[in-house]
Amino acid sequence: MKKFGKTLTIAALALGMLSLVPEALAQRAPRGQGANRPQRRFDPAQMRQRMMDRLRQQLNASEQEWQVIQPLLQNVMEKQRAARFGGIAMMFGRRPGSRGGAQVPAEIRELRDALENPNTPADTLKAKLDAYRKLRQKQDQELKAARDKLRQVLTLRQEAQLVMMGILD
Repeated sequence: MKKFGKTLTIAALALGMLSLVPEALAQRAPRGQGANRPQRRFDPAQMRQRMMDRLRQQLNASEQEWQVIQPLLQNVMEKQRAARFGGIAMMFGRRPGSRGGAQVPAEIRELRDALENPNTPADTLKAKLDAYRKLRQKQDQELKAARDKLRQVLTLRQEAQLVMMGILD
């Protein structure tokens, strides 16, 4: 059970990272043997649907329960991605949102630009950092509100399951 929760959390993180680099998602046919096979492309929507199906199964949710839980759960997961992955992409030196990736707030782009310029004045860097921190605080508050709203419709067992998966805290 714990192993599945960790696997699902890793899958959710991977999905978020994959949304940052969609051009890297195409799977190319191997050269040589089997090269005549049709190319298969990664379908993020299909992966999300499989993940949601597994979540429904893990939560043992009825059809009626799932109709209420699913949109709230998706909202929490989207807010988690927004809060986590903009900073991760910046850590690796990639500009989030460039080349068709996820839309990135101006505060992140502006801080990245200020960091890339070694001549950025300290007061400008401080202002960009303060704006970034304010954005993160807002994202954290939105995530907390989304988690609280989801928690209200869950059974205790479902809540515990989502805590073990890292979706709720």
